[in-house]
Amino acid sequence: MPRQTMLDSLSLAELLKPSLLDITGGEPTLWEHLPELIENASATGLRVRVRTNLVALAHPDRSRLMALFAKHHVEVLASLHDMTPHLIAGEPSDRLKASLGVLRSLGELGYGSESGPTLELAYNPPLGELPRPESELAEEFRDVLTPLGIRFNAIRVIANVPAGRYAEHLRKNGGYRTEIDRLAEAFNPAVLGDLGCRYGVELAWDGTFADCDFNLGAGLRVIDGPRTVAEALALAEAGTDVRAATASRRIAFGPHCFACATGAGSG
Repeated sequence: MPRQTMLDSLSLAELLKPSLLDITGGEPTLWEHLPELIENASATGLRVRVRTNLVALAHPDRSRLMALFAKHHVEVLASLHDMTPHLIAGEPSDRLKASLGVLRSLGELGYGSESGPTLELAYNPPLGELPRPESELAEEFRDVLTPLGIRFNAIRVIANVPAGRYAEHLRKNGGYRTEIDRLAEAFNPAVLGDLGCRYGVELAWDGTFADCDFNLGAGLRVIDGPRTVAEALALAEAGTDVRAATASRRIAFGPHCFACATGAGSG
């Protein structure tokens, strides 16, 4: 994301007053403007979360970001490569060992404790499996991570959504229709009230809006309301209530949306 788009997004946040500024990617810890965004967002009182695969933070030139996160109480949602209790308890790969080291470093800064900044772990079920309840998974991961000196606050289960590269893989192997049908058969209406697309809006690197990260990956942009950050700011300058216009937009749906509404839902 160019710096000007980042600055415009902060101006938009002042209008939308979100409960959370969630920074994702790619890998945001490799983005040159991340420190400036965190500093500016924190100065305005925004709650900030950074999603990271942890690997980049293992490099010495990026490790200083952890101190910046802790200084501003930035929440961290961390993904572990091939993260399963079995692999962690066994002989983890070098990449996984590096990630576990970063988690220990975050713990030394107070992450994962009751009074410290929030550290959550992102978990993708094995391909072909539906999301399980997060409380069950949290117990399993604590059993293997606590002896390693690693604390975390919660597990966020993120379904394997057949969009973007995963959809391309399924189509290439002839499994796309089967996967969509399997997800549709497991539809759970009880999780609809918690769908992220109902409570947020995704701002892409180029300043365009999507209803969620998965719609962005599927090439679906918003149906109505402001379609870009520039358009939203222009509407606000003309006197439009941009927060109301954004919140009342219709949500774009595709077959991949069944993934967030199956099993125990997607965090």
